[in-house]
Amino acid sequence: MIRAVSPPALRARNGRPAPTSPTPTRDEAQAADGDGPALSPLLVSLPQAAAMLGVSLRTLTTLTAAGELGVVRVGKRAVRVAVSELQRFIEDRSTRRGMVVACHADENNGPRKE
Repeated sequence: MIRAVSPPALRARNGRPAPTSPTPTRDEAQAADGDGPALSPLLVSLPQAAAMLGVSLRTLTTLTAAGELGVVRVGKRAVRVAVSELQRFIEDRSTRRGMVVACHADENNGPRKE
């Protein structure tokens, strides 16, 4: 017989309580202390940028390879995307400007979703 174990039972077995909230970053802690304004990042990693846009990492790398989204190289290996570049990318593709974002016409098969 298989028995489901609830999270409180799991916590009782290992003896450690589940964390109530993630540990704040240094900037968040400074903002909470009132020592100064929290700094928002100027650059984000490719996985972070993909999450911010709501697309896969593969789609994001395709956009960067095509030159539709600019990147910043930091050092030899680190590739980052400027938050302002993400905002520009969104504004350029805004449906308010009459552009279709989610659907492109395929000549042979009609509309296709990306």
